[in-house]
Amino acid sequence: MVVENILIKFFVILTVLFFIPKLITKYTKISPILIEVILGILLGIALPSIFFLDDMLQILGTLGIITLFVFAGMEVNPSFIFSRKRVFIENIFIFIVLLAIVGVSATLVFRIPVQVGLLTGLALITPSASFIIASSKGFGEQEKKWIESKAITGEVAALFIMIILLKWGEWIELLTTFAAIMVLVVLMPLLLKLLYRKIFSKLIETEFSFIFVIAIISAFITEFFGVHFLIGAFIAGIVAKRFISEVVASPEYAKIRKTHGKQIITGFNFFAIVFTPFYFFTIGLKLTPDIFTVTNVLIALALVVVITLIRTAFMTAHRMTRVKESFLKATKVSISLVPTLVITFVLAEILRKEFSISLQIFGILLLYGVFTAIVNTILLNVHLRKEHKKT
Repeated sequence: MVVENILIKFFVILTVLFFIPKLITKYTKISPILIEVILGILLGIALPSIFFLDDMLQILGTLGIITLFVFAGMEVNPSFIFSRKRVFIENIFIFIVLLAIVGVSATLVFRIPVQVGLLTGLALITPSASFIIASSKGFGEQEKKWIESKAITGEVAALFIMIILLKWGEWIELLTTFAAIMVLVVLMPLLLKLLYRKIFSKLIETEFSFIFVIAIISAFITEFFGVHFLIGAFIAGIVAKRFISEVVASPEYAKIRKTHGKQIITGFNFFAIVFTPFYFFTIGLKLTPDIFTVTNVLIALALVVVITLIRTAFMTAHRMTRVKESFLKATKVSISLVPTLVITFVLAEILRKEFSISLQIFGILLLYGVFTAIVNTILLNVHLRKEHKKT
């Protein structure tokens, strides 16, 4: 009976997540990720006895976020970033300045320690690369490269700052963690090549499974060293893409053509499409009715307005000055980088677990992450309509 109930619940959630978001997206142009979060909120509040967090959803959600970060790592475009390295270095500098402003403000407003305030600031300003990549399909090729690269470099900078802040004051642990990450970055490509040459190259169509298992191991290693498992997954994605390129180019593996290499990366995209809805649905389930107080909603909305204006003003001015874009084009790129969805959720959970932040701050952060995605959707739709009218 228990097994039957679990299966029924699984098939109901599967049906809800695989069809309703796509149907709504078709007619409204709202990102399916945002719809998945909203479905989690609504169903969790309306039918709490059916839709609640359990081990099954937690496992599926974890698989979803791991594959999402592996795919985000695969989407890194090093040649585009290095060819414009000065602009991206300036972006990181602007990001650090914004972090200082928002982090110190959060420390004073919420009356929390500086370390917690800076982590809160990080949760409020870090672009969510996975959400942004998924939402950038309607842009031109050049705009898409800029948006995705800026989102990814911002997220990478945030992950490194997060490690420093989480280990602040524990300098030996911090050095050990960075040493472990460096070893992982250096050894993983060698391990991939060795295992593939000796074992997996002799098996048929095992490349996808092989890379996925390595990604899970990488995630486990970073979690073991006290750093969030998503960092290991992201590193695995970057290394895996390079590994695929080398395997495709190597005459030793003539059977693997360039198209097959693209299929492996596309496979991860499809794998992420299957599992990530569960992650965003579980985030929605965490937004319980007690979080939706008038105070929490108003504070979250005020933060969205203020921080969005500050971030877009900084980014727009920088693009107009350095990239020589028009105000409208620069604003369009800046608005695209507003959503902080995933990183906000991840950091909110870390802050709740590791630093015991109040339920109010936790709730405000979750609401803020959802609101940034909503604001981004509204502003982009308005912007795109203006462009269509002009053409």
